[in-house]
Amino acid sequence: MSLNTIISSAADQFKPQGTIRTIRAYGRGNIHATYLVVLNHSATDKFILQRINTAVFPNPEKVMQNIGTCCKQVLNRLRDYPPAPGRRWEVPRVLLTQNGQDHWIGPDGAFWRALSFIDRARSFDTIQDLTHAREVGYALGMFHRLTRDLPVENCDTLMPS
Repeated sequence: MSLNTIISSAADQFKPQGTIRTIRAYGRGNIHATYLVVLNHSATDKFILQRINTAVFPNPEKVMQNIGTCCKQVLNRLRDYPPAPGRRWEVPRVLLTQNGQDHWIGPDGAFWRALSFIDRARSFDTIQDLTHAREVGYALGMFHRLTRDLPVENCDTLMPS
């Protein structure tokens, strides 16, 4: 089975509705293979598909559990601590497969996940200027505020046992 066929099969597992229009490599990540999936005729017209690097993360199920725990915490806390006026704070949603799983194991044994696409989000390899540094500080502070009371017992260790 070709890599393109496996990627298409993985995307099919997570698409909420519609048909897949395109799949293309996305970003410059160093750990996971990341793809942008664009759909036709769907309320969710784009999503991120990732093949998790299990050499780096040997317990990908725990990674997914932690992402779910963290995202749920942040979404709940945003009600109490909304971002400052004019600021946007979005959290990716974990997309489920057609049978309700947060991941899919491909025929080659690869571990796949899908996350909602956050439009107009950008990432940078380096700080661009002082204003950018201030924004990074704001984002880090906001993240700490939103997760400060996250019960650590709800998080699982990612280290191999």
